[in-house]
Amino acid sequence: NGLSHNNHQLILKNIGLRREGKTILDGINLEVKKGEHWAILGPNGSGKTMLMMVASGYQPASSGKVFLVSGWLSEIVLPELRKHIGIVSERLAQRILTHYPRATGLQVVLSGLYGRIGMFRNIAGEERQKALSVLHQMDGQDLADMPFFKMSTGKRQICMIGRSSIAENALLLLDEPCAGLDIPSRENLLEHIDTTMRSANGPTVLLVTHHVEEIVDGITHVLLLKDGIIFAKGPKEEIVNSESISELFDTSLKVEYANKRFWAIVT
Repeated sequence: NGLSHNNHQLILKNIGLRREGKTILDGINLEVKKGEHWAILGPNGSGKTMLMMVASGYQPASSGKVFLVSGWLSEIVLPELRKHIGIVSERLAQRILTHYPRATGLQVVLSGLYGRIGMFRNIAGEERQKALSVLHQMDGQDLADMPFFKMSTGKRQICMIGRSSIAENALLLLDEPCAGLDIPSRENLLEHIDTTMRSANGPTVLLVTHHVEEIVDGITHVLLLKDGIIFAKGPKEEIVNSESISELFDTSLKVEYANKRFWAIVT
């Protein structure tokens, strides 16, 4: 019954995922409410990307149930729902690169309005202005006419973030959005993500990362994932500390809090 979950954007209920006899995710329970923004933190190979794929409905779970924005996945029309979910992931960027390499930055951003890749029509008027303004906000105005295949990783990432923010999404899933970016590009992108979290009618954000310093100020909750199992979850102040992060990464780390961000230093 969707009515009892109208304060939820995402519920993962006892999610399990097995592939080729291997357990990728095991017993994942998560409730994300409106007004919360979550970081999913864990080492490489912990199952973070697969958790995002299950949460977005792109990867069916082997067991358990997923509630996404307006209903349980078994009961809703997924293509229609996808128009309300923004996804930024390297996989999606690679799909555009493979199938539509000549799509311009402007076309990639605009495809977010339709919630599917491949909707690269000729663009005019109001929609064009909207897409240009989105690129401009992220210092990406020079990407409007550039083919996707000619862009650096960082520039493609700007287009993917633009694609996710042009639609008025209820939920925004960011899978390692800063991968491959240099420090100025990363900080610029993190600032944009933080602003998105603070905007009055902005989406609920889930950010996957393996760097504590990418947990921007707007993040309210953190889930720590290790070997496909939830290691800890809750308000970020309770979850992110030297002890938990050291154990999560099997490395002696000192976590400090400065400039409204966490920083991990190897000790």
